[in-house]
Amino acid sequence: MHRSQMLPRVPLKVSVGLRGTLVRRRPVVREAEAKLHEATAQTGVAVANFYPDVTLNGAVGVESLRVSNLFSPTSAAFAVGPSISIPIFEGGRLRGTLALRESREREAAILFQKTVLRAWKEVDDAITAYREAQRRRGDVARSVTEN
Repeated sequence: MHRSQMLPRVPLKVSVGLRGTLVRRRPVVREAEAKLHEATAQTGVAVANFYPDVTLNGAVGVESLRVSNLFSPTSAAFAVGPSISIPIFEGGRLRGTLALRESREREAAILFQKTVLRAWKEVDDAITAYREAQRRRGDVARSVTEN
């Protein structure tokens, strides 16, 4: 077998796609985007903590003084009722938590922006290098044909 038969044929051009698509597919960009989404959600939770919380609780059980009456319909017990939590005296803690969450959200947004810009530069540099390599390959192919 000749050495040229062992190597697979390389296509003359490789489709790389759009730059924006390449940037979005990068794992570091996806990770930074996920952190930004998480920080935004945590800010939303901190804002929601300022509002009253209403819950409906329920319990079902059995009560009896004698074991023989334990499972009779008259020994059934249940309770249903609302529970209301109003954050009146937690203002300082809630405001501090909100300020912390907002600053973390801003930090995540800045990190996301830096990551996207760095990824965009790397993708742009790679596409430029690929285009230059394709141009050099074409020049070499023409030189070989002319000689």
